Amino acid sequence: MHFQRILLYTLLIGMGVSIVGAPPLLFAEDSDHKHQHGAHEKELWCEEHDMPEEECFICHPELREKGRLWCKEHGRYEDRCWLCHPDLEEKDRPYCEKHFLYLDECKHLHPELRGNEGQKSNVSHSSPKRSSPELYCEEHDLPERECGLCHPELLSDESDETTLKVRLPSKEAPELVGIKTVNPKRSDLGKTIRALGEIKFNENRTVHLVAPVHGVIKNVYVDLGTETEEGQKLLSMWSPAIGEAASEAVLAEQTLTRVKRLRKKSISSAGELDKAEAKYRAALQRLKSFGFSDEQLETLGDDPSAPITLTLTAPFASEVVARDAVNGEYVETGHPVFTLSDRSVMWAILNLSEKHLGSVAVGQRVKVHSRAFPDEEFYGEITHVSASIDSKTRMAVVRASVENSSGKLRENMFVRAEIEQQEQKHVLLVPAHSVQNVSGTNVAFTELDKDLYEVRPVTLGSRVGEYMQVFTGLNVSDRVVSDGSQAVKSHFLISRLGAGCVD
Repeated sequence: MHFQRILLYTLLIGMGVSIVGAPPLLFAEDSDHKHQHGAHEKELWCEEHDMPEEECFICHPELREKGRLWCKEHGRYEDRCWLCHPDLEEKDRPYCEKHFLYLDECKHLHPELRGNEGQKSNVSHSSPKRSSPELYCEEHDLPERECGLCHPELLSDESDETTLKVRLPSKEAPELVGIKTVNPKRSDLGKTIRALGEIKFNENRTVHLVAPVHGVIKNVYVDLGTETEEGQKLLSMWSPAIGEAASEAVLAEQTLTRVKRLRKKSISSAGELDKAEAKYRAALQRLKSFGFSDEQLETLGDDPSAPITLTLTAPFASEVVARDAVNGEYVETGHPVFTLSDRSVMWAILNLSEKHLGSVAVGQRVKVHSRAFPDEEFYGEITHVSASIDSKTRMAVVRASVENSSGKLRENMFVRAEIEQQEQKHVLLVPAHSVQNVSGTNVAFTELDKDLYEVRPVTLGSRVGEYMQVFTGLNVSDRVVSDGSQAVKSHFLISRLGAGCVD
């Protein structure tokens, strides 16, 4: 290290460079350098580039000057990379090979420059710092910082000053690949959120009937598809448990009648009357739990010789949509016999993207389409938005009640839904195929010349038919590539295939 400093000092003297005020780092002995290095022992030190870790712009991209191109291949600023740009090197200006900067701008060899950041340094007074000319891409006839073929990575730069351009091989290329351009257009439209889903029965108007007790089905009065009225008979069944419960109820009623008569004659006590009434109420409740109606209970015991059967009836006007009951079949308690549903209103269970949740609320109108009836629309409104999101699909479930008086919508039918939003004015639209995605960034290409196109990052809204809504990035005066945008994108990414300027 000492010998290298002597050589550097001799070089500067030979070039006529004044060394007045030169930093001790150029002349200090190795022991002095070790002493200075020891001052940094308490902080992290980049051994490879001989500077504090918190100042190493070579290892840490966030420490580099904003807006200054970086040569990733050689690990230095593009305008200080003589391997890529030997024509830009100023031969008479000493160069720091360790930090890839001119000596008069290297604050790591000249610590006194740190107090003058943002100002032009003039450490070597006889050779003032000169600004290098703007890097220019001769191959594509563009400033280096605008050449998308040489620096496609600049697309991710969020600076407003970043403007990338793509030049095609010739002015005849657009016609050969079929490139066409259009102007964006403005239109008034109602924002629509689209979702896919399926139709389900309205669970608030659906009932699953089961056998309330084990026994034998005596008669089935309805079939699949039967439109039932409230209270209409569905089936009747006999069971020993029903007969036993009916007998207990009849006996309890007779006992209560006798105790009441004896109580009037003061022969029975009030306690015995209370006990008889409680036993009678319990017997009635047991029969009601089996499904006996008040009308059936009133006629109970009128004909002691008649078999006692239980009749199941429809709880509301509905349709028989499932049946599992056969005459003469013995069924256990809880065996499902019928499913009834009111199909005048169905549920549409929709899967909604997480990004649209902020635009959806209960009460919004929904329009539903089915492949089975392509020319018809079914209308309803949102009645529920789920409180959770599926961890795998990242979708939320939205439920809508849809009018189905025609009965055409059926359970498990796949549908497409449009959730209507507030109308939007003067929306900017471009053909959907004009927009391309490059490494997660949506872009459009605008024509500047016959063979030159600008890469415009765009913020998108929703799709409207064959068009895409654009919030930012384009104006109505721009000529946007519509047909052939994929070809422009492919040419834009050509450098990533090893065909860039450096190659």
